Amino acid sequence: MATINFKTQELANLYAYGTNAANAGHLDYFRNNTNEALKSDISALDQRIANFQNVITDAAKAGSEDFPYDKEFLKREFMEEVFAIMLKRPEYRRPDGLSIPNGPFTSFTTSVAYSAGGQDLLQNRGTIMWNGAAWSGNFSDMTADQHKAVLASGLGDGGIPVYDAYSAWIDAVFAEGNKMKLNPQEKVTVVTSITPRTLPTANSPHIVYDRVATVNSGIKDAQGNPVFEYYLIAENAPVSGLNKVSVAGTLSGQPVDSKIELTTNPAVETSIYIQVTKELQPLQNNAFGFVNQVNNLSPAMYLYYFMEARIRVLRGQLNMKEAVTSEIRDDLAKANSAYADLEAQAGKTRAQSENGKTTNPDLSYETQNMDFFEATNAKKGLTIFENNGNDDQANYTEWGSSRSSLKSYIDRKSTQSQDAMLDYQTTLNRFNQAYEVMSKIQEKMDGLVKSQLRNVS
Repeated sequence: MATINFKTQELANLYAYGTNAANAGHLDYFRNNTNEALKSDISALDQRIANFQNVITDAAKAGSEDFPYDKEFLKREFMEEVFAIMLKRPEYRRPDGLSIPNGPFTSFTTSVAYSAGGQDLLQNRGTIMWNGAAWSGNFSDMTADQHKAVLASGLGDGGIPVYDAYSAWIDAVFAEGNKMKLNPQEKVTVVTSITPRTLPTANSPHIVYDRVATVNSGIKDAQGNPVFEYYLIAENAPVSGLNKVSVAGTLSGQPVDSKIELTTNPAVETSIYIQVTKELQPLQNNAFGFVNQVNNLSPAMYLYYFMEARIRVLRGQLNMKEAVTSEIRDDLAKANSAYADLEAQAGKTRAQSENGKTTNPDLSYETQNMDFFEATNAKKGLTIFENNGNDDQANYTEWGSSRSSLKSYIDRKSTQSQDAMLDYQTTLNRFNQAYEVMSKIQEKMDGLVKSQLRNVS
């Protein structure tokens, strides 16, 4: 099981139990009761998914079959990897020839595995599953329900509960990452000191106002500029401060994130306001003030508020660029592993027999590694390896065709990796520029305060 420091207990619980605590045993079995190679694969997959708890996936570059790296395509790829790990284990496969009471088919074959050359391989021929769906050997051609249709579903079988638990957990991880763009969530206004003045309210003719609040109305003028409203604030109105706080993870308590929080509770802080014009004159003659609950910030804190918010959003977007780059590298690593297997299997065949009379006299099988690579990485509706005869065997010429297809895949992913790194660098530059702007603002304010102190003395 991966050692993951989750941001929230909800994510930790979904990882351990799914949506039902009764499934904890199934998830523990899936992650821990298998060979070391699959344990390593599951742990690596779990960590890749968990990384998205600090990633903003909303508004990312739209994914496609050629570039499957937005939220929807990433979830599809993660679930296909979960599905693949299950099919590598016989306890998760629905048995062949199982009778389906009152169903449209009296028996079926999962087409999941057969023994050839001492290995379990995916069959790549269009047989029919019990629910009427055709097995294609490409997991992207199947819906989630069709995935689950080939998993064992008897009493005590855990394939479907584990599949559903991962689906819910992935959704929650993406949702948590997207919360980064919402901090700070409270609406705030910037307030500036003014010469005190007295104006009436409904309850008193002598209210002293000593600050003005500037509020974005949410409306834009004909030139597209925001329209602001202005309010005088009665003296002694509370002004909020800001704290940058660390978010402790569930595992070790070590920080996994940070965010900006107001230091006052807006639910109990009220002040008297009166709306005025830009020239600070009452908007209406004889207008009375009113009581309102607003989070007021000084100009300095207002700047800090929005700079921190912008940096946090850029951090989440930068994490998305980094995650996409990492996912492409992962695809490339798997492709290169499959390529090594392809060369080994192709080396077992010849173009001509020894007497030169027979073309392509030998056949060899795709490996399990190749089968599952193709099933989880081929574009929807397509295959990567030569499928002549709807089987997993290939002769010398067919291996050549498969080699060309796999090379094209690797070349395409290599180009995408370079483009993703450039995209990452562009966002990193914006992230660094935001920090530089904040540093310059702090430097200016520090100089201003020190010069004012000298004038006072």
